[in-house]
Amino acid sequence: FSARTGGLVVAGVVGLGLLVPVERRAASPVLPLPLLTQPLMMRLLVTGATGTFGLYACVMLLPRYFQQTQGVSATRSGLYIYPLLLGLLVAVNLGAAVIARRNALRGTLLVANTVAALGALGFTVFDASSPAALPLILMALIGCAVVGVGTLISGTPSPLMSLQAIVPFLILP
Repeated sequence: FSARTGGLVVAGVVGLGLLVPVERRAASPVLPLPLLTQPLMMRLLVTGATGTFGLYACVMLLPRYFQQTQGVSATRSGLYIYPLLLGLLVAVNLGAAVIARRNALRGTLLVANTVAALGALGFTVFDASSPAALPLILMALIGCAVVGVGTLISGTPSPLMSLQAIVPFLILP
């Protein structure tokens, strides 16, 4: 824990502390505070934050892993994360279509998060001696599983449908 990290944490907490009074006084707030009292909204925020954290961890740390353990170039290590990105691309569109057609938000998100958790758990058992294909398979699993988390990140139908179901018309400007 460095002074720089501590300073950033303090700045974030101060910013959050300033957000609440400013949004309460605003005639047309950017973030209507009553939304944060809705349990579904909180679940969507936690799911989105968790998914984003995991996605950024994969995108930022795996290329470094490939460079250090397998001795590949930076360009090649960037290419190695394509299974994750392609899985994400397919899954976001497929997930949005499934949710929109079947109106199966809960089931789709549950399946997606379960598959993503299995892919993430797979990363706990591999090391430098693991086969080269293992991280690629796990990334594809996480990417395909992002059918739920990816739709939350990309702003496609799942969060919008959820918010429309819980937010009274008068809260939104």
